[in-house]
This record gives sequence, structure tokens and C-alpha cells, in this order.
Amino acid sequence: MVWIATLLINACVAFPLGCVAWGLSKRGLAQPWRHALWVLVLVKLITPPIPASLVAPLARLLAELLSAPVWQIVVMGLFGIWAAGSLLLLLHRVAAFTHMCFSLRSAAQSTDADAQRVTMMIARRIGLAFCPPLVLCDHCSPTLFGLPGSVVILFPRQVWSSIDPESRDALLAHELRHYSRGDHWVRLLETISQILFWWCPVVWYAARQIELAEEDCCDSWVVHRFGANRRRYAEGILTILQMAGEQQAAGRSEICRWLRWLAPGSDISIEDRFRHIMTGKALPTAPPSLGMSLSVVAVAFGATLLFAPTSFDFPGQQLANGEVQQDESKVSSDVGSRWWNLKPVRNKAVVDSPSGKYRLIADTANLVTIQDLTNGDELELTGRNVNCSKFLPASEQFIAGETDGTVRVFSMATAEPTLLLGQHLGSVLAVDVDQEGRRAVSGGEDGVVFIWNLQTGLVNSSWSGGDTPIKSVRFSPDGERIAVVEGHTKGMVHGSRIVLLDAHSFQELESRFIERATVVSAEFSDNENVFLADQNQQLMLWESGSSEVKPLSTLSPEQ
Repeated sequence: MVWIATLLINACVAFPLGCVAWGLSKRGLAQPWRHALWVLVLVKLITPPIPASLVAPLARLLAELLSAPVWQIVVMGLFGIWAAGSLLLLLHRVAAFTHMCFSLRSAAQSTDADAQRVTMMIARRIGLAFCPPLVLCDHCSPTLFGLPGSVVILFPRQVWSSIDPESRDALLAHELRHYSRGDHWVRLLETISQILFWWCPVVWYAARQIELAEEDCCDSWVVHRFGANRRRYAEGILTILQMAGEQQAAGRSEICRWLRWLAPGSDISIEDRFRHIMTGKALPTAPPSLGMSLSVVAVAFGATLLFAPTSFDFPGQQLANGEVQQDESKVSSDVGSRWWNLKPVRNKAVVDSPSGKYRLIADTANLVTIQDLTNGDELELTGRNVNCSKFLPASEQFIAGETDGTVRVFSMATAEPTLLLGQHLGSVLAVDVDQEGRRAVSGGEDGVVFIWNLQTGLVNSSWSGGDTPIKSVRFSPDGERIAVVEGHTKGMVHGSRIVLLDAHSFQELESRFIERATVVSAEFSDNENVFLADQNQQLMLWESGSSEVKPLSTLSPEQ
């Protein structure tokens, strides 16, 4: 849910950025700066929101929508269309790229050495330390092709042998200038943005404006910096256009068609381009890779937000099961208003230690603060993204499960880990400790339950019923049994499985599947029977040895 919220916020932010870039372009902003602004629009689409705190409220809203059946269908349907469109576009681009690679394989082998030498001489002339290979092929236009690190220059074989060397060198210099600017990296950025945001018109408009600016910048550089003759350069471009038109009329432009599918915004106004070549002035000097430089800065800044200690990963389903919010050892004595009464999402969760000296405060960003109730001092679990926690009996320590899969014991006095127990392959969603404080149990997204020896820090046993996430784990009061809840708390999956395990052998004693109910938490009422709570705040009772799960409303006062 966090990533969906992030993408939606990025799309909303990119729209006003695009309006700013459009407005400045209309006011005559130089092409290098236009290029940088439009590249920045695409970069913003795939970097974390600034400020990142915008994510949690939107993620909370989406989670609340998904809790209603009608909105769940609508929202999941829209997300399904979004994902399907992205997948289809990804497959389309991969198919086009693969077809081009196979089509160019034989052409690359037949390119003569003289053509390679000419290309290398021009590359050295303009100061390139590395010259991308030249591939002469039929039915193509001069362009860069390939992924960063394996780029080649495509050049039409017929044009190579038919135009004069001056025009040919100018066309090669144009493509080498694209390479030196890092425009092939911008193509990758465009592709990622278009796949993720295929429905957003800003993406497609930005891609076209970027390529228009690139062509203007490279044309200006070829004429004013490389020193090409304007007329010869324009005649070389015209020759290529005539050849492309003839091949299209003859139905032999297959490679050009695949190239257009790889870069759909690459059709440039030829009239405007010739006008700029023949009459345009030199563009203002700017760093050749200005747009990519700004992109790197934006990505680096976004990464600091993404990986900062106070991460904004949204803990909707973890907060829903009550693992952080409540000291659930008190549930059996007060079954009217505690763990099952929690809403799917809460802004803040608070639980006091057994001694009453400390308080754990968890916010919706999974950040945990320890408050000393005797003097009001507060400590943060810096760099920890905690999903669930449980106090150790008769101790000023607690066990915590984190989103990276680690299970640790922390000191309340120092907020530092005192024992690293181990790691799940996925996020830890539930933890519990037996009443003696000797053993702990944890369950994670990987569908695995571990039981830990708190004296040695080693794993006693493990159990897995598959790859279904573990939503809740609970010791019985005597420590002989463990109740495990499997199932999804969100999405279109309806149903949960409740399993009773022997706490020593980890053998499955009995299980029960509950249809059309998403159970998020379990608590023993005694050593045999288990209270269950679903995400709709309904309380149920499962009596050991019985195949029936009774809703609380059907229980008599004696029960």
C-alpha cells in the first residue's frame, strides 16, 4: 500500500512541475534548461515524495477504503487495470528490444573496419574516451540503441556509401554528442516512467519535449561546436528522410517500425529542425549532462528519505492485529474493549511495561519511542522499523520484530538491542513471550514460525504451513500450546486458518479454516480455548476439539 501511495503522490507532484516546465518553455527558456526541467519531472515520478510524510495519510486512506467491501472491489479493480497496463507495456518494450537485438546481430558482424575507424576518429576529435561501436544496417535511421553500458550507433548502410564524407561525419558527430550527453540514460528513465505511469499524459508529453530539446541541442552543437557546414548537414538529414520514405512505401521499414515502438515520442518536426539548423544561433553553454546531473542529485536526495531511520513504511496490517498497541497478557481478564476493538489503522499505539515505569509509543511510520514515566525522558529506536513487540515478564526489556525480518530483544533503559535472536525471510508480523520469559515465538510474511530460547538466543524449533503470512502467534497461559493465525488481512483473499501447535515439539495439534473472515489476532481464554478477532472487529471463540467457531454474540453469559 505504501508504494501505491508513493506512486500516486509522485504523479500529483509531477503535474505542477510539468506546468512550470511548460510555462518556462513558452517564455523562451533555453533548450538545455528545458531539457533539464523535463528530465526532472520524470525523475520526480520515480523518487520518494518530498516530504515523505505525505505517504502515511494517503496509505491510511487507501487502507480504510479497502476495509469496505464495495470500495475494495473498486480500488482493487483500478489497481488491477494499472498493473495490467504496466505489464503489457513492459512486455511490448521487451519484445521490441529483443526483436531489434536479433535483427541487428548479423548487421553487426558485417560492419566493415573502415567505418569503425571513421567513428573512432570523430570520437577522439570531440574528446570521447570511449567510442560506442558502429553498426551499419538496412532500413534504419541514425540513432543510439541499447542499454546503458552496451550502446551501439545504428547507421543506414545505403546512406553511408551514398553521401559525402562531410555530411556523414556531421551525422556521426550528432549521434556521438547524444552519447556524450548521456541521452541513452534518459531513454531508460523515460521507459521506466512510461511503464509505471502509462496512464499519465504528463509522462508522454515530457518524453516528447525532452527529445525535442535533445535534438535541438545536438544540432546546435554539430553546427557551432563541431564546425559542420549547415547546408551539408541538412542535406545529410534530408537524404535519410528520403530513404526512410522510400522504404516505408516499399514496406521494408521493419527496423524503423520497431525503433518507433521503443521510442514512441521520437517523431520530430522536420520543418522546425531544418529552420534551427540553417538559421539558429548557438545555444547557451551548459553542462553536457545537465539533466542527468540534476537527476542524480534528486535520486540521491530521495534515497536519503527512502532509507532514513524514520522510514514511512505503512504498518496498517501490523497495527490491526494489536501486536504493538496493547499488552495482551491482560486480555483474558477483560474481553470487552481491548485487542479486537482496534480499527484497521491507528495514528498512535501506546502500551505500558508490566512495572509501569516505561511506555512504548508506536506511530504509523513504525517508529517506536520509549518514554520513562518517572522523569518524562524519551528515547527512540533509531534506525529500527518495528512492526510488533512484546514485553518480557519481570524484566525491563521487550522483544521486537522488524520489517527487515530481524527479531531482537531491546533494553527499555537504553533503547539498544541486548540480544539478536535471528531473522525471517520477510517482515516480522507477530511476536509473543511465554509467562516465564524463557521462550519467545515469532511469525512473519514468509509463513514461518520460530520459537526462540531467550537464554541462549538460539532457535528451538520452527514450523511452516506454507507461504501464507503469519498474522498472530500466542502462547497458552501454561506455555504448552501456541496459537497461530495464517492469512491475508487485505486484498481479495477471504479466509484464515487457525492452528494449535505443541510448544515443545512444534507438532500441529489441530487446525480450523474460517471462510469469509480475515482473522488478525488470537488470544487464549484458558489453556484450551482461543478467542479470535477479525478485521471487522468481530470476536469469536474456538473451543479446542470442536470444529465450530462461535461468534461472540451467540455465547451465553455462562460461557
